[in-house]
Amino acid sequence: MEYDVIVVGAGMGGLSAGAFLAKEGKKVLILEKHSKPGGYVSSFTRGDYTFDSAIFHLTDMGENQTIPQFIRFWGGEVSSRKIRYKFRYFVGDKEYLIDGKNAEKDLISYFPEESNAIRKFFSISDRMIDETLEQGPPKPPYEMSFLEKASFGITSLFKRRVFLKYYSKQSVEFLKSLFRDKTLASIVWGYYPIHSLVFFAHAFGWEMMKRDENYYPDGGMQAIPDAAVKALEKNGGKILLNSEVERILVKEGRAVGVRCVDGSEHYSRIVISNAPIHQTLSKLLENETGLEGLRAEVQRREVCVSGMFIFLGVDEKYDFGGANYHSFWRRIPSMLRRSIGLRKTALSS
Repeated sequence: MEYDVIVVGAGMGGLSAGAFLAKEGKKVLILEKHSKPGGYVSSFTRGDYTFDSAIFHLTDMGENQTIPQFIRFWGGEVSSRKIRYKFRYFVGDKEYLIDGKNAEKDLISYFPEESNAIRKFFSISDRMIDETLEQGPPKPPYEMSFLEKASFGITSLFKRRVFLKYYSKQSVEFLKSLFRDKTLASIVWGYYPIHSLVFFAHAFGWEMMKRDENYYPDGGMQAIPDAAVKALEKNGGKILLNSEVERILVKEGRAVGVRCVDGSEHYSRIVISNAPIHQTLSKLLENETGLEGLRAEVQRREVCVSGMFIFLGVDEKYDFGGANYHSFWRRIPSMLRRSIGLRKTALSS
């Protein structure tokens, strides 16, 4: 069977592309090697417990915000509720209880000698987010003319000054330079305990929490991809799970379809790969010519260090003392040590 578009991978990028195209009347096929759609935005069950695979909250999920508008446009529906974090850090023999919405005030109460640095952190974060959101999304660079690119660059120098100054700084090093107290720096870093993040990630995380703009979909994260699939199928699209693509078929330099590991082939003149770009180039398009420049560019990029979740099911009557994000440190930490996080949202979803 021939399709207008074939999408490899049912992560949210592939599902979104497929849902938009199906809405516009295209005959779409999405192929996914896993037994469920969603990628990182998915959930799984063990006994009576439901866990989210990776993502534990989202922004832009409020009424009339971006994600619900997309899903409604496709023809689906997802509701959500706000998530308000209350942190409980155990560092050596000390305990820190921090309300996310009042994080600046709470952190100053624990670290008064760092009050100026704490205010600076939240001031930078606030201005970075404002500069990011107020200008709206720009055109993709490949759609800009030379004059539009020049205008965007000049405008950014004046209207995104704080963002341009701080967004790409290596977060661990910047937090260590900002805060003299390394326990404080570790607490801020511990919200997203990933060493390779740029500073904008931590600034965005704390600022959205302070602005009360974190949401959790009713039914768990799996509700989002499930709604996308339902809309896709309502608009005539098709998704095949447990269908791993092993090769993008190419003829005379153009895609003509895909072949799956079970030997089945599906045909289309347009193939969208939502698989990781390394896998797309080294496996799905192995030995295809004309991609040397892109391969060289990708090989220069460093793959982000992986993280690992350990899930724990706890009786719902267990008393968490009002906190829903716990972090345990065996000793006074530096950010070069590992943290263990326990999120009640994952336990109770």
